[in-house]
Amino acid sequence: MKLSLYCGVSKIIRERGWEAAAKEALSLGCNMLETIDTPFSSEEPVLSSIEQVREARKVLDFHGVSISCCSVFANLYDSPETVEYLKSYAELAHELGSPFLHHTLLPWIEPCAEIPEAEDAIERAVSAAEEIANHAANFGITCLYEGQGLIVNGIEGYHKFFDEMKRSCKNVGVCGDIGNTLFVDVSPKDFFREFITDIKHVHVKEYKRFPSTEERKPGWMRTRDGSYISDVPLGTGICEIDECMKILKAAGYDDVVSIESTVPPPAVEYMKNTYNSIFK
Repeated sequence: MKLSLYCGVSKIIRERGWEAAAKEALSLGCNMLETIDTPFSSEEPVLSSIEQVREARKVLDFHGVSISCCSVFANLYDSPETVEYLKSYAELAHELGSPFLHHTLLPWIEPCAEIPEAEDAIERAVSAAEEIANHAANFGITCLYEGQGLIVNGIEGYHKFFDEMKRSCKNVGVCGDIGNTLFVDVSPKDFFREFITDIKHVHVKEYKRFPSTEERKPGWMRTRDGSYISDVPLGTGICEIDECMKILKAAGYDDVVSIESTVPPPAVEYMKNTYNSIFK
């Protein structure tokens, strides 16, 4: 298992540069980074041009740090501009040395009036994701998708999207996110069992659940059944991290686990201990 630092990496790069991000990862015992960008937002992009990315890679190479994945938070529903952005991003990810481009699909996480009908939304997401993946194939990039939000999530919802992608694209895989399926009240370990043969990258986070009868507090996110979940340190919640790691081990997975926890130092230590207890 290889540990990659994800949480806070892009913020460090924007505020203090690539060298600071590399040194932060190394100080925590990680020699891999995962970045995330949000197109058309007010934030400065982490990956902005070929020239900038090549300079960043020189810095990472000097420190012996590599990129595990380049992620993009995006909504593919009726957004040609986002599709074009992600197609250009594939080349940037390649230049940075990333094997993967992970992007979100239909990221509505709570019921609201703007959520489209699921069948139409998935059809549009598949069409857009196919165009992106086919372009990414030109650079040897594999596109990854996690279960997220209310539409492409859980087992049934994810199958509706990913089965179509596998039929049309060879360079696609599952980003196994330990946590996101709780938004649709599906156990992370059940999702991992279902899609284990296609999992190529893993995000790890931790949530605690609160009943719908409690008054909602800042940071609490509503799940499909009306209860709430909120970020907590790894090992203190309900994400079944150990069980997911055991499923990965049984399948022979020995690739990256990217730490998305909001408290990286203890999260890295927790994952090292988990690895030693399960994989060794």
